Amino acid sequence: MFGIFKKKPKELPKFDFLHSYEKKHKYFIRTLQWDWLNEEMIHLFDNKSPRVITMDEWPQQIYLDADG
Repeated sequence: MFGIFKKKPKELPKFDFLHSYEKKHKYFIRTLQWDWLNEEMIHLFDNKSPRVITMDEWPQQIYLDADG
C-alpha cells in the first residue's frame, strides 16, 4: 500500500576516522533509524513503540551531525 511499509536495507556510512580516535566515546551517536520526511525535515522510527518522531530544526541538525 503506497510503499509505506516496505523495508529498506540499512545503509550506514563508514566512519573509519572514528574507529581509531581515542576519545570516540565522548561523542553523540545516532541510535534510531531515520529517513527524510520532506526536503527540510527528518523523521525517526522508534523501535519500542509504533510511532514516528519529528524534530525542530536545531535538534534535527544535532542529530544529523552525531557521527559517533
